[in-house]
Amino acid sequence: MLRLVQGRKAVFSLLAMVLPWLSGCESSSFVPPPPPELSALPDTREGTGKAVSLALILPSTANVERDVWLKVARYEAGRKKVLYTEAFAGQGDPPAKQADLIRAEAERGGSVLLVEPDKGSEVVSALKEARKRGVSVLLLGHRPEGLEPASAFPLVTFAAIDKPAKLLVDALINDTKDSGLPAGGHGLIVVAKGGGEANIAAVRAAFKEAGIDHVEVCEIKPIYGEGAKDVKVRFEADPKITMAVGVDSQGLSGAFTAVTEMKEKRAFSVGGCAEVDPVLLGSMMTMCAGMIDRSQSAFGLKAIRQGIRMAKGEKVEESMEVPTPFVNRNREAPPRPTSRPPDLSDAPLKK
Repeated sequence: MLRLVQGRKAVFSLLAMVLPWLSGCESSSFVPPPPPELSALPDTREGTGKAVSLALILPSTANVERDVWLKVARYEAGRKKVLYTEAFAGQGDPPAKQADLIRAEAERGGSVLLVEPDKGSEVVSALKEARKRGVSVLLLGHRPEGLEPASAFPLVTFAAIDKPAKLLVDALINDTKDSGLPAGGHGLIVVAKGGGEANIAAVRAAFKEAGIDHVEVCEIKPIYGEGAKDVKVRFEADPKITMAVGVDSQGLSGAFTAVTEMKEKRAFSVGGCAEVDPVLLGSMMTMCAGMIDRSQSAFGLKAIRQGIRMAKGEKVEESMEVPTPFVNRNREAPPRPTSRPPDLSDAPLKK
């Protein structure tokens, strides 16, 4: 009997020590605070009105340039500490697949849908349904027909390149003269397969205005390194081609690589439309007649920042453009950081 009483006393003593610790009611109890990364996240509880969530929905078409601004968009969303998700239609999926993704995200009730719309009436219908649910929509790249009023479907896009395309073609023509190439040469527009329709039209029009009517379009495989083969075939088929314009980063890469590989046989004048960064200015830029700066990084930043503004209830413009200025080859490249200090072994000592 004594052992039983002693056993019960031991159990009660143990509970007396453990229960306050488990309940956390004692003044000496301690619950560690969440890490700063979590405490800084927006409050997503329903009814608080503080949550900012962005859902990016992309079409099925592959696009290397999109990969560039996607990385910037992800970084900016993380830096701004907003809830951010992405939904991709599979390669080769019909537009109806993206429409399903739009409806699914709208049902979740996020703050803003950022949509690069695929072609098709199904996508337009899904976007209209999202707006009826009270979900804001920010279009990326272009605004399909049938989405009205425009104020309900604001757009982030690149500025048209009509004017800079004229400056680029003029630079190409002057470069051919300086290189001693024959006048009246043909032009070649190089683009990744399935893209760049507006840019193609602008460059073709600029060539025509400059008196060059014979202009071909070469669609290359959307794989870096492979496109040069298609361009070389065009060069060899038409010996009168003296000017090549890549209207996207892949097209420029293909044209530039083909010209470099054929420099022992023929001379060409090359220009393009791509993001002009210090690396490009320091290398490829010196061998191009000129460039149209189409900054994918600026596009990604503007998309996220305008999406956040909309999520906060701020009014945005119907159409917000990323500039596309012409950059002449003579522009100096900005200084780049060096990986090691300069060699000062032969430099005179300072007194």
